[in-house]
Amino acid sequence: MSVAGEEDVEDAELQELCRNFGVEEVYEGLLAKKVTMEILKNADLMDIEAFLPSDATRVIFKSHWRKWKAALPDSLNPEECMRECLVHC
Repeated sequence: MSVAGEEDVEDAELQELCRNFGVEEVYEGLLAKKVTMEILKNADLMDIEAFLPSDATRVIFKSHWRKWKAALPDSLNPEECMRECLVHC
């Protein structure tokens, strides 16, 4: 369970990410759908399409999100973790 202060930090990080992506207008919509930074880290392309309206901002967001997610350490990428587990188990 999150503490109110943690949610504020998470919200600030999400807002900053949207600002960095150049689509600050999607921030409120993501909050309304309870999207957090952790969810974005674990989301796939279909999730992103479900989170955002079908317009130019979604295209811009997806482009930046792909690059951002690719730059995350592999340990945060659950799909990669599952593939590795299946290979080694």
